[in-house]
Amino acid sequence: MTDDTAMFLGYIFDASLGTAVIGAEPGNQVIGALLKQYETAEYQYNPETRDFKIKFEFMPEMYMVNNNDMFTAYFLKNVKGFALTGKKCRCGDDEKIHIYPKEYFEGYSMCLKNNYSIHHCFGSWRYFENENEKHEESTLRNYLKNIYFLRWVKDKYIRMKKKNLPFQNYLTRR
Repeated sequence: MTDDTAMFLGYIFDASLGTAVIGAEPGNQVIGALLKQYETAEYQYNPETRDFKIKFEFMPEMYMVNNNDMFTAYFLKNVKGFALTGKKCRCGDDEKIHIYPKEYFEGYSMCLKNNYSIHHCFGSWRYFENENEKHEESTLRNYLKNIYFLRWVKDKYIRMKKKNLPFQNYLTRR
C-alpha cells in the first residue's frame, strides 16, 4: 500500500464491485464494518436448488447472493464519493479507497498491461453434495481455462449477464 491508499478493489461488472482481489491496511474501518455485517445477517439456504441468500442489516429490503452484492450495496450507502461507473476512481472520506476497472483484477482484456490478476469465476464457495461432483466440475474447468479464447468468450458471456444485476439502476456513465 502507498501513503495515499488505505484500501483497493475493482469492479467485476460495471454495475458491481468485485471481491476476488481486495487490499486493505490492517484495521481498515470499511473492511471491519463489512465483516461485522455477517454477525447480524439473516441467512437462507434451499437444499433443493442450492440457492443461498443473505439479508444484511444495512439493506434489509433485499436478499443478496454473494459478496459482490454486499460490497456494492455497502459502498453505495456508506462510502463517500462512490458511484457505480465501472471506471477507476478514488472515494471515501479521505479518498484513500481506490476502485479499479474490471480488467485489472476480474476480467480478461486484450490490453494485457491492465491485467493484474484474472478471476476465473470458479464458484469454489458453492456447496456440492459430494466431493466427486466438485472434482468432476473442477477437472473440466481446469482443462478449459487453459484455452485463452474460451476464457475470453466465457468472460464476454458473464459480462452480458450484467443486465440482471441488482444495482444496474445505480450505474452512471461518465
